[in-house]
Amino acid sequence: MHRHATKIIAAVIVPAALAATLAGCSASGWSGRLMFQDKSEAVSEASTDVPDWVPDDATSIVIDFVGDGAGYLMKFASHHGVAAARGCTPVAGDSPLQPTISTDWWPKDALTDGRLACDDSQVARAGDEWYAWVKG
Repeated sequence: MHRHATKIIAAVIVPAALAATLAGCSASGWSGRLMFQDKSEAVSEASTDVPDWVPDDATSIVIDFVGDGAGYLMKFASHHGVAAARGCTPVAGDSPLQPTISTDWWPKDALTDGRLACDDSQVARAGDEWYAWVKG
């Protein structure tokens, strides 16, 4: 195959594969990390993986996919936090957030502050940082 034809094929296949990955990372079995400055950037780049309950003031968003179908982990900074009005309900007691998947940035200490159940997600707070396990 000629070099020019190879470049054209790569120019078509690579963007299509990237778009498919961003459009359905949690469902496709893809493993990796996505990072965004704020919620508006995350929604425009990976809208299917940014739950509605993520607050509008969320910044420093990190999403880690493990590719095993158990969902993904997310962290973000927010002064307003996750509100019950966004479809989340408080988790009773001192039950810590304990995902069955892991990543290198997940806190070593048990997360019990601000525990919420948001649809298929579990959320907790550590200072101004929010951590979530979005189940697959």
